Amino acid sequence: MAVINTMTPITHTMTKILVLLQSLVCYHAVWAVHNDNEAEYRVVRQGEVIKIQVGSTLHLDCPVSQLTDRPGNIMLWKKGHRVLTAGTMKVRRDPRMRLVNTDLQISKIGVHDGGMYRCEIEQDENQPLAVVHTVEILVPPAVQPEPPNGEITVRSGASVNLVCRANGNPSPSVSWTREGVDAKSLSTLKHSLTNQGAVLTLHSVTRAASGLYLCQANNGVGQPATDHIKLHVLYAPHVHAVHPVVEGGAGYKVVMVCIVHAEPAADIVWYKNSMQLDMRRGYIINKDNKRHYLTVPKVGEEDFANYTCQASNSLGKSRGQIQLRGNPAPPVFNSKVECVSKDSYRVSWYTTSYQAIQQYRLAWKQSGTYTAILTPNWISHVFNGKMKGGQDPIFGSWVIKGLKEGQGYQARVQAKNRYGWSEHSETLYFFAEPHTEEEPEPSKQSYADQLNRNLQLSGSRSSIHNYHVCLQTTVLVIVLAHILQNLCPT
Repeated sequence: MAVINTMTPITHTMTKILVLLQSLVCYHAVWAVHNDNEAEYRVVRQGEVIKIQVGSTLHLDCPVSQLTDRPGNIMLWKKGHRVLTAGTMKVRRDPRMRLVNTDLQISKIGVHDGGMYRCEIEQDENQPLAVVHTVEILVPPAVQPEPPNGEITVRSGASVNLVCRANGNPSPSVSWTREGVDAKSLSTLKHSLTNQGAVLTLHSVTRAASGLYLCQANNGVGQPATDHIKLHVLYAPHVHAVHPVVEGGAGYKVVMVCIVHAEPAADIVWYKNSMQLDMRRGYIINKDNKRHYLTVPKVGEEDFANYTCQASNSLGKSRGQIQLRGNPAPPVFNSKVECVSKDSYRVSWYTTSYQAIQQYRLAWKQSGTYTAILTPNWISHVFNGKMKGGQDPIFGSWVIKGLKEGQGYQARVQAKNRYGWSEHSETLYFFAEPHTEEEPEPSKQSYADQLNRNLQLSGSRSSIHNYHVCLQTTVLVIVLAHILQNLCPT
């Protein structure tokens, strides 16, 4: 049976070309495997290192005219040993790659597209001619906290590592900061950095180390990458009484406050003296964040006592003491001291007391000298201060006599009602300045009179000066005439 050949001359020619190209590609692959130790090509031009950011379009040129002027030579694009194109045909099936004349263009460049590219022209010699390009892919930084949820819990007193893994090309540097309004600088914490800043180690942490830590990676490519780690430090409660002594009055409302820091959150129990508070008395307990309030709506005599704010959690307990009493509040000095006379100065103050003020105790002494240091005794004076009590401030004053001019002094004062003496006021420091009378401001008429007197005095001085000048001139003329008479004989 006869076989009919249906191939046209054109189809037959294309088949030969494809077989030839396939053989050429296979030849290059086999030749590259068996000749690793020999030079595969002769470099005509060594291109510069091309740095391009990931996602961009890469363009590599192949100046064929610089390689050969012989027509019909086949140009190959390769990456390493892998053939990308042969002539005008794409060998690697990558939709991102295309030929622009003899140049190679790769769009949407990826991190794995870096490496050495070359275009080759086959010639009669053993080594093809080549232009070599080295491509480096620049990758913006990325960070990943460990653990991935960014939450770390540690007990007070331990050390902890905060880790942010950073990737990118070139290798990014990592820096750390703290976030939040109440956050303290890292310099206040015992810490160290390792692994090019990727690991922040906090040593012997306290509750002050709790908070949000921000890690930032930067390599100059694109925008810096940031992420955060939230650190929870577990610690026993710490209780702080806002006012350890609270002054109240019978029939008035009073509020006692303590601030509790604890992690995990603490349970709060209030005590009066040594007994747990009896809520049937009408006490009101509430809280606002870390502040805990005990309110006595209407103070009675039996409410003047010592109160305890106790906080406890799984790590321990702590207490804050508050004394509720009816004594006056510590007086507050007025900073202005009035000079009454050469050695007398008036000091003034105010206090609050729900009961009538019965007495004041004022004490003072010299300060700022060696004698004052050797004799630290205060001069004390107690005097009556019958003033009605209430919620409004109560004002008092006293003139201290016998002070020395130019000397420094300090003073303090207490107030007393029927419940007893208050705490001392803060010390007032003042200087006994010399007493000087201020000159009265001159009137317009007195100013005009003084101006006229000055003008008259100036005029009289000018007349006397003119008289002396005239007399000296006359004497000089007489002397000159006498000299001329002797020189010229008659």
